[in-house]
Order: sequence, then C-alpha cells, then structure tokens
Amino acid sequence: MTWTGVTHTPTLAGASSNPISIYGSLTLTAAMNMTYAGVVNFEAASTGKTITTGGKSFANAINFNGVGGGWTLQDIFATPNGTITLNGGALNSNGQTVNCSSFASTVATPRGLVMGSSVFNVSYISFTSWQVYAPGLTLNAGTSTINLTGNNPSFSPGIGFGGGGGLTYYDLNFPGPCKSGLIQSAMNFHNVSFATDGVISASCTFNNLTFSPNHNYTLTNGTTQTINGSLSATGTCTGPITIKSSTGGSQATINSPNPVSVSYVSIKDIKATGAAFTASNSNDQGNNTGWTFGGGGGQNLYWIGGTGNWNDGNHWSLTSGGAIFGCSPGAADNVFFDLNSFNATSQIVTINVTAACNDMTWTGVTNTPTLAGVSSNPIRIYGSLTLTAAMNMTYAGVVNFEAASTGKTITTGGKSFANAINFNGIGGGWILQDVFSTPNGTITLNGGTLNSNGQTVNCSSFTSTVATPRGLIMGSSVFNVSYISFTSWPIGICTGIDVECGYLHH
Repeated sequence: MTWTGVTHTPTLAGASSNPISIYGSLTLTAAMNMTYAGVVNFEAASTGKTITTGGKSFANAINFNGVGGGWTLQDIFATPNGTITLNGGALNSNGQTVNCSSFASTVATPRGLVMGSSVFNVSYISFTSWQVYAPGLTLNAGTSTINLTGNNPSFSPGIGFGGGGGLTYYDLNFPGPCKSGLIQSAMNFHNVSFATDGVISASCTFNNLTFSPNHNYTLTNGTTQTINGSLSATGTCTGPITIKSSTGGSQATINSPNPVSVSYVSIKDIKATGAAFTASNSNDQGNNTGWTFGGGGGQNLYWIGGTGNWNDGNHWSLTSGGAIFGCSPGAADNVFFDLNSFNATSQIVTINVTAACNDMTWTGVTNTPTLAGVSSNPIRIYGSLTLTAAMNMTYAGVVNFEAASTGKTITTGGKSFANAINFNGIGGGWILQDVFSTPNGTITLNGGTLNSNGQTVNCSSFTSTVATPRGLIMGSSVFNVSYISFTSWPIGICTGIDVECGYLHH
C-alpha cells in the first residue's frame, strides 16, 4: 500500500471492527490524514518489506503474523493505545523510535526481533506491559532502550517486564511514576534503572543496576542478582532506599566482582558475595551477610514546629525544641514527641510516606496533638512504641513491628489502631503494656514472639500461618476477635508457632 505523491490531504478512515491485512510493504505520507481505527495485520511470507508511516500513528493493535516475513521500519512507528504483537517473521526496528501501549510475543513460532539503537516507549499500566516468551524468538537487542512509562502510582502490583527467560536486552528503564517496576523472569541486561519502587522476581545479570532515593526494592528470596559493573543505590537522609528479600528470614543474594558502596540504605535479608560490600549511613535490619555497615547507626530525633508532614526535615531536631535538623527519621532513629513539639491545640503530625523509625515515644506531649495519615502510608517500627492518653490518633495506615531483637514494649495509652498490625521481625520480641486494639484490623504474627502480658487484645481477626519460627505468649489475656468468618483465628500451629496459652482453655 503506497500513498506517495497524494494531493489535497486525503484521509484513510475506517471503524475498529474492520481490520486490514497487508502482505507486502506499507508507505504512508505526511501529506495525508489517517483516522482509520482498525487492527493492522502484517502478513508477508517473505523478507525485504518496509514500513514508512510518514509520522502517522495507528489507533489499534498491530500484528506481525507472517511466518517467514521480514519488515524494516523506515521512520517512527507509533500505536500509542495499541499493542504490537510479534507472532511470526522478523521485525527490524532499524534504530527508529517505537511507541506503543504494550509489546507482546508469546507464541512458539520462529520469529525475530532486531532492535538496533531504537527507543521503545511502552505506556501500558499493567504487569504485562512487555510480555515475551523466549522459545522460538531470536533477539538482537543492539544498543536499544526500553522505557516502561506507565504512570499510575496506585496500580498494583506495578508495571511488568516479562522479557522471556534467558534473553539478553540492552537498557531498561522504569521512569515512573508508577507503583512499582517488575522484572518477572531471568534475563541479562546492560543497564537497568528504577525511578520507582522495584521487584526483581528471578535471577538476572546486569552491567549496571540503579536504585533511586525514597524507594523500596524487593528481591525474591533464593534468587541471585549478578552485577558485573556497578550497583548505584545512593539514598539521602530524607529519601532513604530499602533493599530487602521478598520473604522475611530468607535471603536473596547480590553478587558483584567489583566493590559495592551504597549509602542511606536499609537492608534486610540480603547476602552479598564477590567483592567488598559497604553500606555507609545505612541500617542493618537483620539477616544480612557480606556487608560492612558504617555510620547512620541511629540517633534521637525530636519533633518540632507543630503541624507538619513526617518526611519534612524542618520538623525534626537533634534536641528537644532545638534547631532544625533537616532530615526525616530512618529505621535506626528514635523519634520523640514531647512538651516542646506542639505550641497550640489540635496540631497534627501526618505520616505522608512509608515511614520508619526505631523507638517512637509520645510521652509528655501537651496541647492534645494528633497522629494522622491515610491507609496507603504504612509505618515500620523497629523498636518500641509508646503512645499516650494526652494525644489523638486518626492514623489509618498499617503498622509493621519489625524488631530483630527482644525486649521491645508497646504502650498504646488507650489509643486504637485503624488498620492491620503485623509483627514481622525475625528474632524480635514485644511485650504489651496495656490494652491493644485494632477493632477493624487483623493482627498477623509473621515472626518473633508476641507476649500479650495479661492485657486485653481487641481485633477483627488474628492470624499466624507462616512457617517462620515465632511465639505467642497469652498469659491471662482476653482476646476479643470480632470478624464474622471461618478465618477469624487461623493459626498454623504445626508449622512453627510455639503457643503458651497460660490460663486460656482450648
């Protein structure tokens, strides 16, 4: 199909229900319009076909179906809201820019993709944004770049790159904003950069791997990430990085033949092998091997200045009522709210990010301040928690107790939680000091030992179904569990939990 030389700016039109099959080449031109909304199927059975779009975009899916066919792009190739599917033949992007909603090649038919120096901009907000199966596919990634640009930060689980097990790509970027970038199968890369949270689900090899400040990175336990160049993970005091295994108590491995140096990083369940791994101004959150931690061992931070957001460094000081420190707390820092924190009634501290601290203490506050925050912003507490009757709490986020050692205490001051409570810390130990209530939330014991210490516990449900070693000491406590379900109290007693029931009969 050739439109070369047309005059009077004609239009190619058609409804989405009317596809076209092209068995040769396609040449569009800048001197035409295109409102055609149908699927375009390239069906060539021989090589040497070309595609020239003249700057025109397609409106629907593009399928390359011709077994034995071969197509070479001549200019930009765009279907911003459509999927490009390679079902057969060989597509050579020829260094041209390719814009699409998603890219798929999931058949076993022999097929080829030659990417050259092309930039592929893939915008679909899905865990299947780039879905490729390796069998039958010959991939030559050249020096290409794939940008997964989906920008919905609330879509769960995130934007996925299923690039086919064992294939080798060049550069992959997750520029965000999205909830998370997902690498879903074992692959080889030149460079991968995350400007979002990230999950790497299989063992991969990288030249360079970049993690960004104020984001969390999860490596599936049992996998090994091999980095032959450099790991860039430089957080800041206001935007630390978290690197952890997907399963508490079970390690993931990072291997590098070159020295690795990271800073302002919280690390948990990560094994480092190869050269020396150094984490400065960073927090060892337990079950890490092969790392040298230095600096950032935790400090006392005091809230100042009344109403504000948790991550605003202007509200934190190194002394009670003192000068602005400029950094928000990390997982090793003790935080204090005291008589110098609030100078008027009804002032509010809002947890506006995924927050972390070691001990949190509200003893001595005046003017009845409020701890607030929406359900999407959880907090991780690695030490003890002390609330007080002299405060209000409207905080709606999940509270995660992450201590890796025993002797931690929890005092609620009569305040109730609004969401789930998770005890995650392998090796941790918590003792309740007064009534403990999350009337509409589930208490989950994933690790460590919870001693209810004779206190009343109110919750929607109580669960502990992992195989991780953990303990529950109930003493003379009364547990009021309100969930209307056959899973109100699911506990896998035979998979690792040691229950001391005290005076409780069962």
